[in-house]
Amino acid sequence: MTDPYVLIDTSAWIEALRTEGVNEIRSLVTDVLKERRGATTGMIVVELLGGARNNREYQELREDLTALHSIPISEETWERAARLSYEMRRKGFGIPATDCLISAAAMIQNVSVLHCDKHFEQISKNAPLRTITTAQFT
Repeated sequence: MTDPYVLIDTSAWIEALRTEGVNEIRSLVTDVLKERRGATTGMIVVELLGGARNNREYQELREDLTALHSIPISEETWERAARLSYEMRRKGFGIPATDCLISAAAMIQNVSVLHCDKHFEQISKNAPLRTITTAQFT
């Protein structure tokens, strides 16, 4: 079954937007966008817009992101992220809080995360998170 939406993580956006980015990631992001299945969440928006180089880039990126399906960050999401962080740490993995929050949002909404960040693969091996990436990042 194909997910109705795919949550595109900041790591995938960065590779897709870079001139020298990984072509496989760029292709995956492009395909999801062409299929109109791209999704984002507040944490990803904050990360991406915070890294904009200038006001023009900020505005263009903001406009592009508002066209995507928005996955909410609810109290349930925060609680699930906290629990996930706790459980991953007990298993020996120090996962950034941002990645736990994004993963929790994806799991609650039952969507995959498109990424190029090893933390999501560590989470997916220990929790019901579905991921899309390339062999280079697994």
